[in-house]
Amino acid sequence: MALGALVAILLIANAIVISVFGRRLEKRIEAIRVAGDPVSLPDLAPEAVPLEQNAAIFLRRAQGDIEAVSKELYAVYGKKGFYDGLLSETDLKFIESAFKAYPNVIPLLQQAAECPDYDPQLDYTVGSQVFLTNSLSHLQNLRPAYRLLAARVHLLVSQGDREEALRTCLTIFRLSRHFGREPMMFGYLVAVACRSVGIVAANTVLRFGPLSKSSHDILDAELAIHDSTAAFVHALKTERVFGMERFSSTELISDARVWPVRAIFLDDECDYLDLISEQLEFSSQPFSDLVAADIQSKHQGRIGTLSRLFLPALLQYRKAYDRVRARIRCLQVLNALHRRADQGDQSEPKLAELGLAPDTMTDPFTGQPLQLKKTTDGWLVYSAGENLQDDGGDLSLFRDFGVGPKRLSQDDE
Repeated sequence: MALGALVAILLIANAIVISVFGRRLEKRIEAIRVAGDPVSLPDLAPEAVPLEQNAAIFLRRAQGDIEAVSKELYAVYGKKGFYDGLLSETDLKFIESAFKAYPNVIPLLQQAAECPDYDPQLDYTVGSQVFLTNSLSHLQNLRPAYRLLAARVHLLVSQGDREEALRTCLTIFRLSRHFGREPMMFGYLVAVACRSVGIVAANTVLRFGPLSKSSHDILDAELAIHDSTAAFVHALKTERVFGMERFSSTELISDARVWPVRAIFLDDECDYLDLISEQLEFSSQPFSDLVAADIQSKHQGRIGTLSRLFLPALLQYRKAYDRVRARIRCLQVLNALHRRADQGDQSEPKLAELGLAPDTMTDPFTGQPLQLKKTTDGWLVYSAGENLQDDGGDLSLFRDFGVGPKRLSQDDE
C-alpha cells in the first residue's frame, strides 16, 4: 500500500510539473502569436499570388532548359564553378553556343527576377518531416539557376559587354531576394549562396572596365535593399515554427510510455524558443556584441538537450548572415570607388569621402568602419572576420571578408 501511495504521489507531482511547464510554454507561444508571427506550418502559407506575378512559376518553366544548359556548361566549369579569369576563345564559343541552343532560359530567369512576388507553392498541411523533405528537394532545384547566370556574366565579361554583364548580376541579386522568402534556415542559406554568387560576379564586372553612371546607380540601389535584416529575421521566425512542429510531433513526447518525462521536453522547447528570441534581439547588432555575450558558454549545461544540439547551428547561421552583409557593404564601397573613377576622378579617397550612408561603411562584425586599401591590382575593401581582427585583407583563407582584385587571365589559374 505504501508503494502504491508513493507512486500516486509521484504521478500527481509529475502532472503538476507538466502543467507548470506547459503553461510556461503556452505563455511563450501566445506572445509569438500576439506579435503577429506564425506558430504553425499552416501559418506559413502565403496569400495566393497571381501566376504572372509569381517568380516561382517562371523558374519552373525554365527548369528543363536550366538543366540542359547546366550539363553543357559542366564541360567548361566542372565542379569548379565561376572563376575569375577571361574565357579562352574555345570556351567562349562553346558557352555562347550552349546559351543560343536554349534561347528561352535567360528571358525566363529575367522574368522571374522581375516578378513582384514569390510563392514556392509548398504544401504546409503535411507533417514537419514531410515538409522538410519536400522543401529540401525544392531548394535543390534553385541552385543551378544562379550558377547558370554566373556563367553568363563570365561570358559577357569575356566578350567585353560589361553593361549587360552587370544587368545579369542584378538578375542574380533579385532572384536572391525572392529566395529569401523561402521558409526556414535552409531556404535562407540558398538565398545567401545566390547573393554570394552575385557579389563575386558584380565584383568581377566592376574591375574589368568602366560602366555608365546609371549602371553604378542601379547597382547601388539594389545592394542597399540587400543590406537588411529582413531575410534573416524571416528565416529565424519560420525556423522557429518548424522547430515547434518537431517538438510537438516527436514520438518521445506522444509516447505514453515516456509521459513521466514530458515536462523535460516542454522545458526544452521553452529553451528553444528563448534561443530564437535571443537571436532576433541580436539580429541588428554587430557580431562582436554576440561574441561579447558569450552565448554558447552562457547556455552550456543550462538548456535542454535538443536546444543545446541546435545552438551551434544557430550560431553558424548568424555567421553566414554577417559574412554576406559584410561583402554586400564592401561591394557598395567598391561600386562608389569605381563610380568616381569612371567619372574621371582618379584620386584616392578616404572611406568617409565616398558619400555613403554610415551603416554602409560599417563592419557588421565589429561595428567599426570597413577597411579600404589601394593595391597595385586595384582596391581591396574588407571587414574583419569572425575572429574580429584585421588580418590585412586576407580573403583567400576567410580570415577577413570583402571584395578584392581579380585575376585577369586564365593563365593565372
